[in-house]
Amino acid sequence: MCDYEGDAALRLGDIGLQVMEEAGKTKDSNYGVLLTNLSSVHGSRGHALQQRFLLERALAVKEAALGANHSSVANTLINLANACGCLGDTGRKVELLERALVIKETSLGKDHHDISVILTNLGNALGDQGDNIEKKSLLERALRINERQCGAGHGSVALTLANLGNAHGSLGQPEIQREYLQRALAIEIRQHGANHINVATSSISLGQAQAALGCFDEAKATFDRALRIASNTLGSGPNALCAEMKLFAATGCIAAGKIHAGQNQWEEAQKDFAVAIGKELSQSRVRIFLKQGIIYWQAVGMPHVAEWLLRLQLRYPTEFAQE
Repeated sequence: MCDYEGDAALRLGDIGLQVMEEAGKTKDSNYGVLLTNLSSVHGSRGHALQQRFLLERALAVKEAALGANHSSVANTLINLANACGCLGDTGRKVELLERALVIKETSLGKDHHDISVILTNLGNALGDQGDNIEKKSLLERALRINERQCGAGHGSVALTLANLGNAHGSLGQPEIQREYLQRALAIEIRQHGANHINVATSSISLGQAQAALGCFDEAKATFDRALRIASNTLGSGPNALCAEMKLFAATGCIAAGKIHAGQNQWEEAQKDFAVAIGKELSQSRVRIFLKQGIIYWQAVGMPHVAEWLLRLQLRYPTEFAQE
C-alpha cells in the first residue's frame, strides 16, 4: 500500500483486510499492521473518525498477538493518541501517550530521541488540558534530550524550543517565550531559509509574545511576515493555516492602532475560515480561532463578529466554554 495513495490505497487496504479475514487471520499481528496502514490513509484524507476506529482495532490485535508492552503496540498507541487529539479527545490522548512513554523508556532508555518526541506530544496535550506547568517540565526534559542527541542547531531542538516558549507564554511569561522563540527561529531560518512554513508558524507565536509585552508594531510586522510566508508557500486558495494567520494579523493590526488594515485582514480571514470550518479541525486550531475572534470582537465590537462567534459556539460548544 506504500506505492499507492488516495482511493487506490483505500481499495487495496480493504481488499487486504478481506483476504486476511477470509483466511481466519484476524488475530495475526500482520492484520494489525494492515489496519494501521489503512488508518494512515484515512488520516491523510482527513477521515479522523475512521482512522481512530481502525487504530483501536489494530491496538487490540497487536496487544493480543504481541503483548501489551511490545514496541509495535507503543507505536500504535502514539498513532491512536494523535487521532484522538485531532478529534478533541485530549484525555484519551494523554492516557495513550503515557502508556507509550513507559513502553518506549523500557525498550529504548530514557534519553533516546524517540522519547523526546513522545514527551513533546504529551506535554502539548497536557497544555491543551490547562496543565502548563507539567507541559513545561516535559518539554524541558525533551529539550535536554534533543540537544544531547541531535545537537543544539537541529530542527527537533527548534521545534521543542518553540513549544517550550509557548508553554512559558501560557504561564504568563512572555519575556521567556520571546527568548525561546527567537532561538527557534534562528535555527529554522538557518536550516530551511527565511521563507519556510515552519518559520511562519514560529513567527505567529513570537508575535503573540511581542504583543503580550506591549510591542504592538513589532507584533504586527511579525504577523504580516508569517502571513506572507504562508500565502506564498500554500498558495492563494483558502486553508485553515492561512485563516489562522490572518486572524492573528487582524488582531495585531487592531492592537497597533491600524483599525482599517485589521478589518481588511479580518474579512480575508473569514473567506478562508468559511472553507476551513467545513472540514474536521483539531481542537487546538478551533481554540485559536475562538480566542483570536474574541480578542477582535472585544476590540471592534461589530455585530457580524458576534454572529461569527455565535456560529462557532453552536458548532464547538466545548472549546467555546474553555475560552
